[in-house]
Amino acid sequence: AERRHGRGDGLGFRGGFDGPDGEGGVGPQLGDGAVAENYPDIEDQLVVIREGRNGMPAWEDTLSPEEIEAVAVYEREELGQ
Repeated sequence: AERRHGRGDGLGFRGGFDGPDGEGGVGPQLGDGAVAENYPDIEDQLVVIREGRNGMPAWEDTLSPEEIEAVAVYEREELGQ
């Protein structure tokens, strides 16, 4: 089965942790530009998604590198608005 990249991955894998609109939930706020402010270099954000941090699970064994990048881009471009 092929997974959708972008919005589906961002909400499907992270929505319960960071809130469906990136407003924060169990995890930190990602919306309103917070993710880009906290991680100006996208590579730092990718490390957090891959390895997990502060209660957020690691996705390295679940998602492909392309899917992890799609989540990061979604968080920055869609939730970052």
